[in-house]
Amino acid sequence: MILDRQLSTLEKEMVPWEPICREQVQFRPERRHFKAFAFWRATEHVATVNYRLSAGILQEKSPLPRMWRAEIEGRDHEFFQDSFAYAHKAFGTITEKNLLEEIPAPSATGRDKACLAVFLIGHGRDEYGQLVVYLRMNGIFLGQPALERSRG
Repeated sequence: MILDRQLSTLEKEMVPWEPICREQVQFRPERRHFKAFAFWRATEHVATVNYRLSAGILQEKSPLPRMWRAEIEGRDHEFFQDSFAYAHKAFGTITEKNLLEEIPAPSATGRDKACLAVFLIGHGRDEYGQLVVYLRMNGIFLGQPALERSRG
């Protein structure tokens, strides 16, 4: 299905460069014209949205309350990767027959599965753009070997 391919593309772009050294993940641009998260917080935000929207598609309770901040401390990258696995699980349940099936509240009032899947991908793309800017502000350009990145 095209939605799952789009999710895979986003995952391949985001997941490999997420575990960056601690000094860089603490980076946060100045708050002049936009709401700014620290880099690690932005990746956590992507994972949280992935979990919540995927739970809506699956019409089940989100696993987030069981594994929130205290439990993900030090496992940020694993939490990030697992959110994509959970999204793939949700996208795998979408078929041509249930694509426009409305999801009852409280999962996602007045939304269908296609809407949630498209929003998950769109949201990830938006955050991806912001994270690329964060990396560039730290002298890291996608596609550079790790050794070149550390030299600056």
